[in-house]
Amino acid sequence: HGLGADATIEAVGRADLITQAAMITRHGGRIAVIGVLTEPTATLPWFLMFMKNLSLKTGLVNPQNTIGRLLPLIEEARLDPTVIISHRLPLADGPRAYDVFAHHKENVLKVVLQP
Repeated sequence: HGLGADATIEAVGRADLITQAAMITRHGGRIAVIGVLTEPTATLPWFLMFMKNLSLKTGLVNPQNTIGRLLPLIEEARLDPTVIISHRLPLADGPRAYDVFAHHKENVLKVVLQP
């Protein structure tokens, strides 16, 4: 099939990373975009994706569908969700937290607002 990844995942929500995924995915490969793009419009490498015959899949996770499987894993200490928390901020800093997250500032992964 050629060089490159069979499938790539963009989990941050940045158009430049979708471009990067298209560049490293092999001809006929797949790209999954699970990061939420907050830009109202994004420039994507459509010509490259057509020429490489790439499949692009997007979607949001429905927490109600996964929470039943995840909570027991967390309770049994088999899954540690804290490793993806990059920021802990007081609830009063909610507007700043949303700005940091939405604009990918400060190397943010996930933000927890604490009451």
